[in-house]
Amino acid sequence: MEVSVLIPARGGSTRLPGKNNLKLGPLSLVNIAATQGRRIFPQAKIYISTDSSETARRAFGQVIPRPSHLCTADAATIDAVKHALETIETEWVCLLQPDHPFRNVESLKAQLARIDFDSVDSVFTVAPFHGFLYSEEGYRENHVCSVLNLKRPRSQDMRKQFVETGEFYLFRRSVISQQDFIFGRKKMIDGSNIMDIHTHADYEIAKKLWKDLWLF
Repeated sequence: MEVSVLIPARGGSTRLPGKNNLKLGPLSLVNIAATQGRRIFPQAKIYISTDSSETARRAFGQVIPRPSHLCTADAATIDAVKHALETIETEWVCLLQPDHPFRNVESLKAQLARIDFDSVDSVFTVAPFHGFLYSEEGYRENHVCSVLNLKRPRSQDMRKQFVETGEFYLFRRSVISQQDFIFGRKKMIDGSNIMDIHTHADYEIAKKLWKDLWLF
């Protein structure tokens, strides 16, 4: 199975300027993703979609220049993916977002090795979710108590639910849709779900975790 790795790395970030070029250890977030992509798929070609000259200059892969209309704060990742597919030729594409660096590469490789790819169109990482969600008004949005049973459910009695971790996506280009890159016959695999990086506070925590805990 031929796979290309795509790393979306827009230069602008309103919450954490220059985010994708920040470093954990010796590597930037972009190049951590590129290195992990190479470890998961050793034969894959690495592509970086960016409008940043700094990212392009230091990228561990082929740069796909991203047009300005796909670099705004409200630009959707799916649109950047579709633009990159004009360059990428393989049927399967792995999307690795730089702000999710805490991937367990060996776990991902082991799980991917067990998948029958003839029977799936997309693979993505998830983590179990046992919490309660509330609206701004304070109303519970999930696991709502019925009229006949007002007891708060125990976590072990809840219907199984999962949350996307955002660290790994693998999909067929031939079935990409207008809505999302999770589509068709889906396969969920376990993600690390440690943290992602969107703010200065996140970055400070990530540096500590990377130094003390993470075995890159």
